[in-house]
Formats: sequence, C-alpha cells, structure tokens
Amino acid sequence: ALRRFRLLESHFEHQQVFWQELFDFAHHQGQIQYLLRAARRLYELEPRSPQHANNYAAVMLALRQNPSEAIGFTVSLVQQFPADLVSRINHIHALLQNKRIQDAEGLIATIDRETLTEDYRPAFDLAMFELRCLQSQVVEARNILKTMEVAKLLPPQRIWVKETAEPLGVSLGSE
Repeated sequence: ALRRFRLLESHFEHQQVFWQELFDFAHHQGQIQYLLRAARRLYELEPRSPQHANNYAAVMLALRQNPSEAIGFTVSLVQQFPADLVSRINHIHALLQNKRIQDAEGLIATIDRETLTEDYRPAFDLAMFELRCLQSQVVEARNILKTMEVAKLLPPQRIWVKETAEPLGVSLGSE
C-alpha cells in the first residue's frame, strides 16, 4: 500500500487530503519515514495549522532529529495555544532533547498525569522517563517504565526506551 502512495505522490503533491491519508496510514503502520514525509508536506501546505506543526514536530522528536528545529515549532505553538496539551507535551520533549531540564520540569509540573486520556499518557510518560534519566534518578525512571505503555509509542521511541532502559537493569522484552 505504501508503494501505491509513493506512485501517486507526484500526482497529488498539492492535495492535503492525500498527505493526510498517507500520514494516517503511515502512523497506523509504524512507517516513520513516510510519516515524516507526510507530516513535513502537510506542514508545508498549511504552515499555520497547529495540528500539522505539532505532528511535524512530534515526528522529528520521535526520531530525535533536529531538536533545535523542533523546539522552534513547539515554543511558537505553546505561545499561541498555551492550553493545548499536545503542544505542551511536544514542547516538553523538545526541551528535554535540548537538555533544558529545568524548563521541562516546570512545564511537566503543570500537567496532571491522572487526568490524561490514554492517547496522551504514553507521550507524557516518555517525557517523565527521559527527565528522570537526565536527572540520574534511576529508581524513579524504573518506576515509570513499569506503567509506561511502550507499545503505543512510535517505533523509534520504543527503540530509544529499550536502549535507555537496558543500562538501568530493566528489560522490556520484545518492545
């Protein structure tokens, strides 16, 4: 199916519906490179869309590529939409990847994990895990891993968690 999208890409280069379908399909299939391509193109087609900017930033952050570029998206989004949870969680990830630990910690303190829906908890838990790792709080990091729904993360995030968890003496099995 992804080959079909690839073949149609040049015909629908300027069609937002095509790129949204590719984004949704790639997300469902865990095809991160197609997800990045679609997120980037959606953002290019509609740069004022907070959803497209958030999706593009989230994929860049999942790949752990260009955190300085991602923070540019997320800081702008948090300023424009301070109550938007997705923007805030993405910004936390960007702050952490840019080693701005205190800033991330302050923003994390504004979010109550218990009120988050299933859609947001894995990304929030990932941020908490990374924060605790950066702070060398091994026991707390291990405790977060016990409840983190790693399977709901994007493939590069799962790999990063597994690689980061191993030195902590935590095995995630096949995740």
